[in-house]
Amino acid sequence: MTIYDKYSSLFEWINTQKWPILFIFSLIAVVSFFGLLSSLSILFDEKKMDFTILKIYGLSHKSISKIFIFQSMILSSIGSIIGILFSYVLILLQNEFKLISIEQNIYFVDYLPMKFNFSNSLLIIIISVILSFIISATSVKRFAYFSPMNVMRSK
Repeated sequence: MTIYDKYSSLFEWINTQKWPILFIFSLIAVVSFFGLLSSLSILFDEKKMDFTILKIYGLSHKSISKIFIFQSMILSSIGSIIGILFSYVLILLQNEFKLISIEQNIYFVDYLPMKFNFSNSLLIIIISVILSFIISATSVKRFAYFSPMNVMRSK
């Protein structure tokens, strides 16, 4: 008999907490995507002269947009993978060393057992990349149509 079978009522209670947790993590993801937008904006400001030179050599608006979209998708993928690896390590540490302890006489167990779900993790990565594509594709429109003459005059 596993701990999950023995204390099924506790795990049912934990499962009821999934929706609020999902909501909170969704808000965290929204905030991180605003951070992605600001980092793209800073990247454009830093690389504006480079893109001006590329545009003078014949790089199209579409190619400039692809650069930003590709970079944002890479950043979101790396961030998601690092976050999931970090959570996996924390779950392993919790299950091995019982870092988060709870009152055994109330909850029937002396630590908070955790379980890692690979399919949910893969879903998080996929959603992160898709949202990154959508957000960067909509925000890059204002970056792609800059005037090389105005950039050259400002430098």
